[in-house]
Amino acid sequence: MAGLLDGGAAAMEVAGQLVAAEGREYAEADMEAAVPEPKRILCLGLNYRDHALEGGHEVPSWPESFVRGQGSVLAPFADLVKPAFCQGFDYEGELGVVIGRGGATCRRTRRWRRSPAYGPQ
Repeated sequence: MAGLLDGGAAAMEVAGQLVAAEGREYAEADMEAAVPEPKRILCLGLNYRDHALEGGHEVPSWPESFVRGQGSVLAPFADLVKPAFCQGFDYEGELGVVIGRGGATCRRTRRWRRSPAYGPQ
């Protein structure tokens, strides 16, 4: 993903052509994290009512924000390591967005053009 972002518009055009091409199957072992060493991982929690309530939390007026470390990024199908002090895993769906360029001042209709990749994590 970093190479795609660094390649700019030309790389994005090639990627668009590849999306339309016929693909092939990959083994689970061939899958790696889309961005293995992200510079930042910014997260939102309790970002919808039902999620807050199911965890026994009050519904906040604004989602909680927090950061995660680079070590929390795993490849699809990678083994999860449960720390000894934890009783089990809490399974959730996550959505990741890769932001390739700054966008604080760009028009709302053009913002997704700055995010070349997003999808379930």
